[in-house]
Amino acid sequence: MLYFEKFATVEDVINFKQAETPYRNGVLQVPLTATLLQLISFMSDYQVGVVFLYDGQKGNIVSLISERDIMRHIALNELAAFEMPINNLGTREIFTCSPADKLKAVAGEMAEHHIRHAAILGEEGDYIGVISSSDIELFAGQG
Repeated sequence: MLYFEKFATVEDVINFKQAETPYRNGVLQVPLTATLLQLISFMSDYQVGVVFLYDGQKGNIVSLISERDIMRHIALNELAAFEMPINNLGTREIFTCSPADKLKAVAGEMAEHHIRHAAILGEEGDYIGVISSSDIELFAGQG
């Protein structure tokens, strides 16, 4: 049995990601007040496909926005998408996992429910990062 199947945890993927791309670690978030162009620019600057949308007034994360969410928003609203607030973009029901979760179980849940990104919750219940199905594939392929 492969290490991945029996022993690997979400924390292993976190550590792998930190070694590969240290500039993309932690919780990348954009405020509700950001424009669509600011959101796209931020994601481009950090070379990420997903960020958290943050409500500064309430002090909490309200959704997870992916490149697919942005493309769908533009396709549905055309040029008006750039004039609309981004506060309704993204996934409000965020799939979560913890660093100690077995990677095989998390990957299985993500595949079963067609989820591409999982938010990672720390011990205090706060978001500490995101892993993607691509991150899991890269990790599994390296060893």
